Amino acid sequence: MCRPEFTPETIGRTPRHKSGVIATGAWKGENYRVTVYDSLSEFVEIDGTAWEPQYAVALQGEPHSYLEGWWKTKAEREQVQVVRSVIRECGLECATRVVRDLWDEQAVGFTVADSPWGEVCGVSFGANNEDEHRMQARDLLEFLNGDWADVALEVQREDDWVRLKASDMPNSEFNDGEDLGQLLEVFEQEVTGQWFPEGFRLTDAHLVAA
Repeated sequence: MCRPEFTPETIGRTPRHKSGVIATGAWKGENYRVTVYDSLSEFVEIDGTAWEPQYAVALQGEPHSYLEGWWKTKAEREQVQVVRSVIRECGLECATRVVRDLWDEQAVGFTVADSPWGEVCGVSFGANNEDEHRMQARDLLEFLNGDWADVALEVQREDDWVRLKASDMPNSEFNDGEDLGQLLEVFEQEVTGQWFPEGFRLTDAHLVAA
């Protein structure tokens, strides 16, 4: 599969959500911590990160934007370029109709009003399933707005911290704490080999605002 070309090489942006060490703990003489990283950090490729599209996406941002979209085949890449051109010349509604007429009757168009790349229009296509495209569009909206976080369990090794396990989750799931609490329990089990181990808890370390 080709590298997705949100930019020519990588995605870079300034984190605008909470990040930092959120929990710490010690077990059998070793120190552990849980750190939240913004999933769209500088020079991180989208491949293997929080959100990876399942179907083709054509994206058209503002003139200064490098956003292009996502594809898996040469044919899809050519289709993405056609759709981007139609969005520029005729608008999103027209482009969505063109895609539905040519390739996917259930394609979905969407707009991101305020992303780090400004206003972005897009069309998700290739699944022939409107529900799949709507879900992909929702994930993309969160992704472009930086609403995903990379939550990592790390252990201290001399003067460095080494990643043991990590999970990606929407920043919105930090609000009620339930999903984050379950993830901390998974990390505790990773460290001790036990569920709800006696004598070890990853305790709140006060989330730091980026």
